[in-house]
Amino acid sequence: MKAKKIKSIDTIAAIKVATGTNFSKSFYIPVKKGDHILDAAFLYSAGSLSQTRLRPNASIIIEPGSGSILEYRNSYINDFMDSAKYPMTLELDYSVPSAKSAKEQGELVKTVNELYGDIRKMAFKETLSDAQKKTLAKYNSCFYKAVPDSLVPFYEALSPEFFQWMKEMITLQ
Repeated sequence: MKAKKIKSIDTIAAIKVATGTNFSKSFYIPVKKGDHILDAAFLYSAGSLSQTRLRPNASIIIEPGSGSILEYRNSYINDFMDSAKYPMTLELDYSVPSAKSAKEQGELVKTVNELYGDIRKMAFKETLSDAQKKTLAKYNSCFYKAVPDSLVPFYEALSPEFFQWMKEMITLQ
């Protein structure tokens, strides 16, 4: 029998039930494990975008084809960040970047999510077509406008290789 593809929302619901916590998920970021490109995200306590909350408390790696959770790391046990620099008690501003309206922020989030599938397909390639470079540049611009500055180091810790690759590809344009 063919396995049913699990949607992202199903994966998140499963983690919420298993851990007994209510949280939100970051944007997915491509991560390379061996020959596979997987989806990584961090989890943080749920709340409104205008709240100051504790730093992300877990990370996940998901197989994009099946939606299977390959890794769940509770940051209190096995942190994906430098705990000395970013202690678990650190409070961060999760608010929408101040220069953006809620509508503009929503459009940026939508664009980042819409472009992600294309980004995952091209991630870590040594060369890109002109069209791929244009897509990557748009993703990069929207991503950094959509993500609060205080969360950027957490994204970069999920997949430092991806952010280094993206920077190199954009620099080559």
